[in-house]
This record gives sequence, C-alpha cells and structure tokens, in this order.
Amino acid sequence: MARRKQRENYGNGSVSPIMVAKLDRNGNPVIDKATGKPVKAQKKNKQGQPAWRICVTLGMEEYTDELGRKLRRQAKAPQKTFYGTLEEARDFCAKYSAQYEHIDLSAAKMTFSKACAAWTDYMRNTNSVADRTLKDYIHQLKLMEQHIGSKLLLDVKALDIDNAITDIRATGKAGSVTVNKVFTATK
Repeated sequence: MARRKQRENYGNGSVSPIMVAKLDRNGNPVIDKATGKPVKAQKKNKQGQPAWRICVTLGMEEYTDELGRKLRRQAKAPQKTFYGTLEEARDFCAKYSAQYEHIDLSAAKMTFSKACAAWTDYMRNTNSVADRTLKDYIHQLKLMEQHIGSKLLLDVKALDIDNAITDIRATGKAGSVTVNKVFTATK
C-alpha cells in the first residue's frame, strides 16, 4: 500500500495533516496488533473538519551560537492550525505565505529597540495612522523596550515577551487594558 504524502509545499508554505492517536469508545488509544504502536488518525474539530498545520519558511539565516560557531537555520513564521478541506488549507497557506513574502531576514538581526524605531519611522512617513495613535504605540513599545530592547529580534522568544508583560503588570505602571495594548503593539 502506498504511503500518503505527509506534507505538500506551496512556494514558501507547506500544508501537513495534524495526526493524533485514534481513540476507542472508552477513550483509550487503539493499538495496532501487528506493530504494537498506537493507530494514528487526522485530528478533527467538533464539526468533523480535518486539522492541517500551515508552515511558512522565510529563508535561511546565519547566526552565531554560544561557542562562537557560525551556523545556518531556517527562519519560519508562526505555525497556524487550519480546519477544513485540503483545498481550503492550500488556499489559506497561499494567503498566509503572501503576508510574509516582503520579510527581509537581514532586518531580523537588529535589536528590538531598533526595529521599533524603524517601524515608528515607517508609520510616521507613510501616514498609516493618526498622530495620537502613533504616540500611543510609541508609549506602549517603550514599556516593552525596557525589558527586551537590547535583544535581537531573532532571539526574542514567547517566554521573553511573557516575562516582560508580567514585569510590566508587577510594576503597577500600567493597567490591564494598557498591558493588552502593549502586547498587541509588540506583536
């Protein structure tokens, strides 16, 4: 029997099924008698739609590890889960990868503070938002810069942002609405 293709690539994006252990009526995993391993089935939501993992590759990046060695790795956008048919997942993947086609990986090597400054300059020069809104964004990003401003964008992890948000809450300088706006502006 031919093995089903697990991942399909679409330009810089890929679609793959999300597999989980198949459960019997009692909620126990079904075990294959021949191999002794759990039987896998594609994950589905409550409406019975299959789940798909959408990945977008931004390109290769060079970085230096703790020992000073220069290495390369793939830079990826955050993965998304999509529920629906394979054709719908392919369309979603194409739209999702189109959002990232303008990304410049060399820009990801700047610090969070420099990225914030570049972003605010861009927003100011293109008149994308009102002056008052831009001032609010700058204030919100300044709160985050105090915690992760010196980190490279490549090195900023979700845990760093969670810790910064927790610290901002702990100082009492910002209420819960402002903290939510800080998180949104950081994204």
